Amino acid sequence: MKIALAALCLINLSLSFGERNITLFTAIDLGRLEKANDMRIKDYDPSGMALNRTYVDIGFTDQLDEHNFLSIGVGGIFWKSFEANGGNPEDKVIKFGPGISNSFMRWSPSEKLNLTFGYFPYKYNLAAKNLGEYLFRTEAYPTIVYTGGWSWMNDAQYRTVGAKLTYESGSFKHDFGMFGEYFNAPIYDITPAYIMTYKSQNGLTFGGATSLHRFIAPNPKAKRVLARSYAYRENFYLPEVQSKTRYNVTIPNYVGTSSQEIKYAAGQEPSIDAAKAKIWAADSATLSAIYSITSAGAIPVSRDTNAAATVAGRAAERRTMLEEDILALAGKEGTNPDTLFADSNNLGSVSKNISFDNAAIKFVAFFDLNFNKMLGLSQEKMGAFNLYGEIAQLGLKNYPIFYTQNSQRRPMMIGASIPTMGLLDNLSIEYEYLKNPNIQSIASTYDKLDLPPEPQFRYKIYTKDDSKWTLHASRSVNKYLTLFLQVANDHMRLKDGYARPEFVPITNEPSHWYWLTRLQWMI
Repeated sequence: MKIALAALCLINLSLSFGERNITLFTAIDLGRLEKANDMRIKDYDPSGMALNRTYVDIGFTDQLDEHNFLSIGVGGIFWKSFEANGGNPEDKVIKFGPGISNSFMRWSPSEKLNLTFGYFPYKYNLAAKNLGEYLFRTEAYPTIVYTGGWSWMNDAQYRTVGAKLTYESGSFKHDFGMFGEYFNAPIYDITPAYIMTYKSQNGLTFGGATSLHRFIAPNPKAKRVLARSYAYRENFYLPEVQSKTRYNVTIPNYVGTSSQEIKYAAGQEPSIDAAKAKIWAADSATLSAIYSITSAGAIPVSRDTNAAATVAGRAAERRTMLEEDILALAGKEGTNPDTLFADSNNLGSVSKNISFDNAAIKFVAFFDLNFNKMLGLSQEKMGAFNLYGEIAQLGLKNYPIFYTQNSQRRPMMIGASIPTMGLLDNLSIEYEYLKNPNIQSIASTYDKLDLPPEPQFRYKIYTKDDSKWTLHASRSVNKYLTLFLQVANDHMRLKDGYARPEFVPITNEPSHWYWLTRLQWMI
């Protein structure tokens, strides 16, 4: 079983420091995917699918001496794999994955300073229940946000193989770390990061963080593949479009032509967006159109490492990619691409090179207003009562074609824990917004080490997954038993029989949602 199965959510974050301690943990998740769809598989509806996982973990901690603390956890997960489109034989049985939940040491030369190293969990936004924690649970290029993983619930944190130095001074805490990526490809990239947290006595917490995301890549060969050069053309004109069955766009009012709507079969999504293309109504009777691709919506032409090359082999490569990309958009597959280059409208078309990079500079800000402390209220009697949030900038560099605006890589989360007068320990609602025009598919990095969006979604402008939400509730029955409930439309990616995640979240429209209950024992 692959080591990725070690991504257990079975960390007891309230470890007992100062004595040897053994923790036994088990939990059962039961729920259902009420409405969803797998965007990569046509004509398959997974709505109504049961969700079930069973967890077990044994944790050992020991304060070895005045300065050294040790923590080790091992366990496993029973899970039912996702039967995509009917599933394969390996998807139809219960799977078990053993793994390590944590393995680290903490050296504390003083009360204010400590160094943690090994495989350990890290969480800076303590109020977040499901969404948020964007510093590490995101990618910039392609723009991806993660939630859950091997645990769908109580897992708004990051697990890393690395080292973290913490210094506390009064109300301030400073974390400096080298955080190694352990679960998402490319594996073992290292992210240097700094996180500052201010926590006042009256219930106000705020902080900021920055990271050099994946700036250190131990695998040079993979990095070279990721950063390979692509050729693209600016101001490239497509000829008259005859086939419109794949489009569902509105023709704007350009050059005096009245606006008209092209209507097609229900369920069709736009393959190209009006914001990236100027669309002229050339013939209102046949609704033929001419697409002018501007610099803001430049089209990749090839993976040619030398865009200016004119030798026959290079030119043939450009023509091949042109058929796959530009001609596919035009609905004229099979057309000789030479006619496009020879078109007089393309005399001014400019060929350029671009190299994408998954490395990115990230910035994060977060806050938490604890009204129980601010107003002198008893959390035991009222339940949690706070307002919290987080905003991040994933990468400062813009690229042509796909990653053109900083605002499209800026996830925002706001959450609130609502008091229930002691009925529940916690009742939280979280909302996230990310104006990302690209579908959040991880296929580009998992399949081909390819940083542009995967081909089938490459020019699909998709905004239905911009908003996410979560309702999270918990109630302790006694010191051993806790009940949880989670209802959400988040970034859930289910796993198949080989423990591979689905490339696209299963909840990707506003009407999609699932619910989960958890019964958790701990001694």
